[in-house]
Amino acid sequence: TKCPASVRLQCDEASALNNLGQAELEMGNTVAAMEAFSSSRKILNELATITSDYVIRSNLGGILHNQAIVEESNGNVEAARSLLVQAIEHQELALQAAPDSKRCQKFMKEHTSLLSQVANKIPTRIDEVSPLTNDASAHEKF
Repeated sequence: TKCPASVRLQCDEASALNNLGQAELEMGNTVAAMEAFSSSRKILNELATITSDYVIRSNLGGILHNQAIVEESNGNVEAARSLLVQAIEHQELALQAAPDSKRCQKFMKEHTSLLSQVANKIPTRIDEVSPLTNDASAHEKF
């Protein structure tokens, strides 16, 4: 389906903000990068509610991925994990609409790969895994 001109313009704006965010991130300006990514995400979220264009969903997944990179670089691995889960959800919707899209397939691989890396960085305390006891000596028996 052909998108109306206003939707195309908003997509262009979101893309420009994403590019700005990537440039800021490359320069180490994580606050400015996150602001640009957040502005892009807001536009794409609104567009996703009014159109079924798979490219918008895919781009939204990309923005969430970029925000996850910022969060991870700031040491916020749980926030990064949450953003990547959302990125994957949007990419799945895009792939449902366009299963042969090489771009969507590539993005999905990138999201799942980064999610795996981020998940491995999330610390897990032994008492969260096995809440049977808080007695440290009991853990030594295993």
